[in-house]
Amino acid sequence: MRKGLPITLASVLLVLLAGCAGSTTSGISSSSSGLHYTSTLKSLNDSGASGTANLTLDGNRLLIHIKVSGLVPGQNHPQHIHGDPTKTASCPPATAIDKNGLITLASGTPFYGPLALGLDAPVANGTGAVDYTHSFTLSTDDKDKLSHLTSHVIVVHGVMVNGEYDGTVPAACGTIVEGR
Repeated sequence: MRKGLPITLASVLLVLLAGCAGSTTSGISSSSSGLHYTSTLKSLNDSGASGTANLTLDGNRLLIHIKVSGLVPGQNHPQHIHGDPTKTASCPPATAIDKNGLITLASGTPFYGPLALGLDAPVANGTGAVDYTHSFTLSTDDKDKLSHLTSHVIVVHGVMVNGEYDGTVPAACGTIVEGR
């Protein structure tokens, strides 16, 4: 009977390991399930910032990966999903520039709409780059705000204004589109 014990334990371990093979630490499966979205982030306010965002919505889980370069090094850069499921959000055009020559939070809001989901404010590295990945468990309220995700935009904030850092001024924006 002792000879069969090591084989049985080995079999159980193989079954357990096989069951864990597709999981990640974020709790999101590495499978292709869920709805996939992308966004190309383009510079606002001559910030020089640009990048990409990839989003996967699977039930009440949202996995976001944002890569941006051209940001102010060493500063926090708040980033959000903006929009309202009842109307299509857009990135602010040049006509949104205010009397001070900037697209501000106030002058941009009529275009990109209210905050739908805050995504943290990562610090840009020494070259002005951010590589941000986060998995969210969405509440019912969050899911309602994010319904029709393709009518939303991603905004990354934080630029230099008159030699001072302003974390509210938009640095980059991109519309969310269906991906893959």
